[in-house]
Amino acid sequence: YRNASWGKRRTFNIRCSALTYAKRDEVVAFYTAAIGQQVTYIDSENRSWTGVFVAAPVITDNGDCKCAIAFTFRGVPA
Repeated sequence: YRNASWGKRRTFNIRCSALTYAKRDEVVAFYTAAIGQQVTYIDSENRSWTGVFVAAPVITDNGDCKCAIAFTFRGVPA
């Protein structure tokens, strides 16, 4: 049961791991281009969400030429 008056907005903490440096750069370029723009995110249950990135990405170098990137997305069902 879901009361219609409850908010539908949801925040996702998304992490992409085992990225090569080239893929990391592609993700950062996409993120940079999408700042302030509405984007669509499809979650692990194949649901579409429309929203925006709400925090700067956090990039981690895992060694062995692999990186991880984490960012926050806030949206509503599309």
